[in-house]
Amino acid sequence: ANSSRSYELRIWIKEDATNDTIGKQYNGKLTLDTKQTEHTGIKYAKGDVNMNGILDFLDSEITYDYAFDKIDFTKEQQELADVDGDNRITMADSRTIFSQLSTNMLSYKLLDGTLSSDNPTFTNTSTDNGVFVQYRDGTKTKNGMRVYYYRGPVENNYVQFGTYKTSDGGNTIGQPIIWRIVKVNEDASIQLITQNNIGVSSFWNLSGIAKYINDDGTNSDIKNTVENWYNKNIAIDSTLDNNVKENTYCNDITGIDFNDYTVGSAELRLVSKNPTFKCPTGAITVKNKVGLITADEVMFAGGLYNENMTTNITYLDNNTPFWTLTSGASFYSYFWDSNANTLIGYDVSFGIGNIRAVITLKPSVETSGGTGTSTDPYIIK
Repeated sequence: ANSSRSYELRIWIKEDATNDTIGKQYNGKLTLDTKQTEHTGIKYAKGDVNMNGILDFLDSEITYDYAFDKIDFTKEQQELADVDGDNRITMADSRTIFSQLSTNMLSYKLLDGTLSSDNPTFTNTSTDNGVFVQYRDGTKTKNGMRVYYYRGPVENNYVQFGTYKTSDGGNTIGQPIIWRIVKVNEDASIQLITQNNIGVSSFWNLSGIAKYINDDGTNSDIKNTVENWYNKNIAIDSTLDNNVKENTYCNDITGIDFNDYTVGSAELRLVSKNPTFKCPTGAITVKNKVGLITADEVMFAGGLYNENMTTNITYLDNNTPFWTLTSGASFYSYFWDSNANTLIGYDVSFGIGNIRAVITLKPSVETSGGTGTSTDPYIIK
């Protein structure tokens, strides 16, 4: 629309043509088969805000040739991403796309203009506080694409989403459900965890390993508790439920040997302070609308394993201990101990612990107000 494009069309005679073609005339018709794509206005699919990685590099000066060579764009995505038509996808292209999205979208508010660091300090004296980014490493995120996560004692990641329909976990009926933002995923979906506990449960399995799903395919006690809470408080309201995206929740049991008490790969990561957002091959994965936080995500948020935090306690600390979804050696899962401010391996065969629900909001969710503080949380429409 409102533009033109010129083409040069060349037609030639085969070199083995005979002389009787001289002086003859060719008549033909050229048909252009076109497809119109609108590049302006809020017309990009809100269900895939970052268009498979375009907005993932929102704050980067890196060009297409260097940064996007490992991302599998469709031809249409590539054409849409190159807004200025210079055959490169640059920061200017990304910001143009982003500016055309709704400014009421929570993903827009969280990512637009956010200053992030990709160098966290995994020490008990860390002063990390703010939004950090994990990328460039395909072992930690999908294809090394960016995950933005909150770390340290941040105070601007509160969200109000729904109200309690039951009194589970000591919360009163009609009380607003307050969440904390954990991270913005590769696809711009937003992971939340409840600020308050939503119940209690043990976390163990007859096999001797803390499994979210039992060996016979039935739900563990903790999985039943989490899903029952979601069904009674969120799923019952179709407007709320439609804003929640199915996500893959990761119960990492890889490397655990019940017979000789071998620790799993998760503990090796936590000890070496090398957490990941990527679920390891062999882990139990559950695609659902509700789940639990992993021990890796707690470490990204500022927690440590078996090291007491002396300063800068993570925002996840709500003065009560709670379960994570990550298994350690035989008989235990990881537990955030609020008294010591550390992750520990908790003996699940005897332990009853608090539960905090985790959900993932769709990238398209919009807010009706709020600045993200405890007194003025983001309010989801």
